[in-house]
Amino acid sequence: LPPGYGPALRAALASPSVSLAAFSLALAPPLPLLWLVEWGANVRSRRRQLPYGDQGLGLRRAMFERLGRFAPMPFLEDLELVRRARALGVVRTLPLAATSSSRKWRAAGVLRNTLNNQLVLAGHALGVPIARLAVWYRGLTAV
Repeated sequence: LPPGYGPALRAALASPSVSLAAFSLALAPPLPLLWLVEWGANVRSRRRQLPYGDQGLGLRRAMFERLGRFAPMPFLEDLELVRRARALGVVRTLPLAATSSSRKWRAAGVLRNTLNNQLVLAGHALGVPIARLAVWYRGLTAV
């Protein structure tokens, strides 16, 4: 997490309209084209109010309880939590960036890993069972 993450997160969550806050995404170490992944994730996060777990999700305990905690799923539980939070309030993405590992992009290649991630999300949207998606994802992105 970035320096100053605590005060920034507390300030974002001080507004009663904010149901969940997340950091911007940074990936390290850098790779060619990885800046595009970061840019796309940060645009998605801000415009669609849809950050993922690798962005460091933060919410008040009362909201976490109200949302029913994490869904009992083997995969994509962060996505489901954010969607439920978005239905109850604003999901704010902070300008400070949480740094996540780029190892999966290094192992599979930036384009292939990004395509695999998008295929998993498309499968989820089409109703492919979560357990099947989890096995597929872990097989495609094994490091």
